[in-house]
Amino acid sequence: MFMIKSRIVAVVLILLSLSTTPRMQVCAQGNPVDLKFLTIAKSGADGPTTPQFRVITTRKGWAAAWKDCTNNNPLHPGRAPAEPPEVDFSKEIVVIVAAGRSLGSNAAVTITRLTQTDEGLVVHYQVTPGQVGTADDYSQPIHIVRAGADGASLAKGVRFVRESK
Repeated sequence: MFMIKSRIVAVVLILLSLSTTPRMQVCAQGNPVDLKFLTIAKSGADGPTTPQFRVITTRKGWAAAWKDCTNNNPLHPGRAPAEPPEVDFSKEIVVIVAAGRSLGSNAAVTITRLTQTDEGLVVHYQVTPGQVGTADDYSQPIHIVRAGADGASLAKGVRFVRESK
């Protein structure tokens, strides 16, 4: 009887360890990876009037986003080149963070880090408020970057995290 109980306990412990092993391995192997990125465009005045948080993965999406985020600025129409810069979407993605229209001049938005995690891509950014001089002082800050990224990571989701300075 004692031998049967001890075998049952052993089998239960083995089954429990098998069911929890993948989760523990994911956590143990789930070290975030910071992605290198390059700035495509950064401006304090030429972004869209509404906040934008985008990850672009196709040439068609990139053309539409470039037009939306640069050439449709009512304060400075047509300042950016009509065609977006070339991006190899088989290897790279484009990330856009625009703060929208805010009171004050010299406001800025900066993408500080791109991190791939088990849950997907995390875009870290900071917003620097503008200096208010007159009621007509407005900023429309934007930062656009390109980075090599794993498509499987993007399929899991994208999270934008505003960091304080």
